Amino acid sequence: AAGCLHALLFVAVIALANPMMISEAAGGSQEAGSLQRLSIAVSLGALSRAIFLLADPYHLRSLFPNLLSELLYGFLYPLVNLASFESLLLASPESPLRASRASYVGGLAVVACQFVFQAVFDGLRAYGKQPEWHWVCQVFYSAWGIIVLGGATFYAVKAGRTLWALASLLSFVLVVHSVVLLSASIGGTQSDSYFGVMTWLRFLEVAVLAGYAWILVDAISES
Repeated sequence: AAGCLHALLFVAVIALANPMMISEAAGGSQEAGSLQRLSIAVSLGALSRAIFLLADPYHLRSLFPNLLSELLYGFLYPLVNLASFESLLLASPESPLRASRASYVGGLAVVACQFVFQAVFDGLRAYGKQPEWHWVCQVFYSAWGIIVLGGATFYAVKAGRTLWALASLLSFVLVVHSVVLLSASIGGTQSDSYFGVMTWLRFLEVAVLAGYAWILVDAISES
C-alpha cells in the first residue's frame, strides 16, 4: 500500500509541479531554482520508494543488483534533507538563506556531501561490508534535519503558514525516528516488531513527501 501511495505521489508531482512547469510559472524569480530542486527531491524520493516497495520490496525477490537495491532505499534520506533545506528558503522572505547567498550555497554543499556519504555507505553495504562508521549517515541526516527543520518551522509559523509548519514537523518526526533507531533495537528482520516499525516508517515517509509536495504546489501558486 505504501508503495502505491508513493507511486501516486510521484505522478501527482510530475503532473502538477514538474521543473518545466515551474520554469514557466516562476520564470526568472529568485525562488525558481529552489522550487525546481524541491520538485526533483520530492519526485525522486517518491519514485525511488515506489520502485523499492513495489518491484522488489526489501530485496526479497532479488530482482535488482544489491547496489541498486541499497541505493533505492538509502537515497530517500538525502533527498528529504534537500527538500527540507529548500523549504527553509521558501518559508519566508525573512529566511536567512535569502539574505546570504554564501549560506545558501554552503547549505547545498552540505546536502551534496550527504549524497556522497550515502552512496559510499550503500555501495559498501551492497557488497557485504558494514563499516564501523555506518552511523555517520544517520547522524548526518538527523543533525542536519533538526537544524534545518527547526528553522523552516520557525519561519513558516512567523509567516503565518501553518500547513507549511505542520509539513516540517512531520519531517521532524521522521528525523526523531532516525535518532531513536541509532540507540534502540527493534528486533531481527523476521520479527513482528521489525515489520511493524518498517511499515510505520514507510507510511510516515509518504506523509513527509506529501507535505513537501504541498509546500511545492503552494509556493508555485504564490510565485
